[in-house]
Amino acid sequence: MSSKTSLSMTAAVLASGWVILPAAAQSFETVRVRSVVDGDTFWADLNGRPTRFRLAYVDAPELTQGQWGRLSQEALQKLLPPGSLVQVDTLYITPEGLHIVEVYNADGLVNLEMLRQGQAVVYERFLHEANRERYLEAQGVAQAHTVVFGSNPSR
Repeated sequence: MSSKTSLSMTAAVLASGWVILPAAAQSFETVRVRSVVDGDTFWADLNGRPTRFRLAYVDAPELTQGQWGRLSQEALQKLLPPGSLVQVDTLYITPEGLHIVEVYNADGLVNLEMLRQGQAVVYERFLHEANRERYLEAQGVAQAHTVVFGSNPSR
């Protein structure tokens, strides 16, 4: 990542009130999923404590958005069933203690899978150059299926 990109990302993070972790603090940790809140948020046990996590770089419909919110939540529940162990890479922690993460299950990066399934869209506000191509490509998979099949590919 260029220093200009890094500087602009850091400025955006600081302006939002989020805390950026030093590179040395970023690491993979194993957590046990407790529950899925919606299509981009879940609870899990981190070091024996209930902790709220949000998928980085993606935005899913809220539960108040009717069937889309419910379908997105169900898709994330299939990827992160309660009781399952997953790996999280915490990128940021908000002042409220929400961990912004990339999360991996046995099949790979859950954030990208939610995009591929059409259950979330890229959240470009914090997307930086290092991740831009792979996240937009995953979203493009769902968009291509929508054009070809005329509906959300997960249904």
